[in-house]
Amino acid sequence: MVTPKKSPSTMMRRWYLSPRFWLNVVIVMIVMEALVLLLNNFGSHVVPNWFYAVGWSFGNSSDSPDGFGPDEPADSFLVHYEDYCRKSLLPNESSIRELLDGRTVYNESELCHCIPQSLVGGFGVNYTATPSLESIISLHPELKPGGRWLPSNCIPRQRVAVIIPFRDRHEHLKALLYILHPMLQRQELDYTIFVVEQAEPEIFNKAMLMNAGFQEASRVAAFDCFIFHDVDMLPEDDRNFYVCSPTPRHVGAYLHNWKYQLPYGGLFGGVTAFTRAQFELVNGFSNQYYGWGGEDDDMLRRVKAKNFKISRFPPSVARFVMIKHEPDDGNPFNMRSSLGYRYRPNHYSQEGLSTLVYTKKSDEPLPLYRRLTVALPPPPKNFKGYSRRTHRSVRGDGRAVRGFAAKFTAVLSVVCLLLFSLNL
Repeated sequence: MVTPKKSPSTMMRRWYLSPRFWLNVVIVMIVMEALVLLLNNFGSHVVPNWFYAVGWSFGNSSDSPDGFGPDEPADSFLVHYEDYCRKSLLPNESSIRELLDGRTVYNESELCHCIPQSLVGGFGVNYTATPSLESIISLHPELKPGGRWLPSNCIPRQRVAVIIPFRDRHEHLKALLYILHPMLQRQELDYTIFVVEQAEPEIFNKAMLMNAGFQEASRVAAFDCFIFHDVDMLPEDDRNFYVCSPTPRHVGAYLHNWKYQLPYGGLFGGVTAFTRAQFELVNGFSNQYYGWGGEDDDMLRRVKAKNFKISRFPPSVARFVMIKHEPDDGNPFNMRSSLGYRYRPNHYSQEGLSTLVYTKKSDEPLPLYRRLTVALPPPPKNFKGYSRRTHRSVRGDGRAVRGFAAKFTAVLSVVCLLLFSLNL
């Protein structure tokens, strides 16, 4: 009796169910994770370029061009920070002219303190007890229209633009604004909060919104520092100053959710800070990453391609809480997010801020922030995402479809997350 051969379609449906296949996946991921930990201990200079195509890390978490140690106590950090601040954080000429009615000469005693006496240090964050938006507005009559504030009794050392990419996270935005305004005022900064909201397309592109926010904020004023801020990241300590460093800075480095430790050395996202020159040199964020994932890893490699080291304040002050939230169908997992792990130095100058395309729909100076609404180009037709809520794959037109890719990505994502948690 002749045994009928299995059709290719039957084999295609079953190969990914093989225990041997998944065992190989687990082994490969464990080996890669071991390499990441090893290379983080020895520094990024020993990492060959090919590793970035598949590896999870880039750089050494202990690199700190500011001289701030990763285990430095808060008191020691403040001493070092004050010295750095007095030498490096000085207002630009444009800001001086505006504040002093055309005068450009000032005394050092007129500058705001590097360590203001109004700081409180660590403060408890309970985002479930955030008051209503109307109540928050009533708490801040001192704000100028569009969410700007500056101290009246001293010259602020930096003018800062806080750029928040946003869509349909109103409770998160309310909690963040409730914390940011009093904290930045205690830091005696001249700041403006920009909320950049995506009107279209359906699939979210956080990186492109941040690029658009940078462009629009640059037209408003000569900002010294641009803080790119996820709406679900809540600061816990006002000694984590929202200022820029000589190199790009990872402001939101240590999360309560991760026990205030870096899960891996190549983490660079959540809240980051760039000067105008730094951001333009790396050509901004990539515009390619629709959906969730990839843009932060891509940005890290852009930073490293320009031979920058990442600046981080120590975990004794650089503390955040990340708000947990349900998956969003408009922000599906990008199945090509691994592209962000590749080191492509020739690509970065050709795609990013210099190739940004968007349409500004509105510019509204609201009481707590300046609201920018923009329309972005649609994702490419070959875009493939995965909805973590409906467990379906999502195409470039936003439609959800079932299929092999969705099931495969679901299982693989779980495996990756489990292995990723080994660092916690």
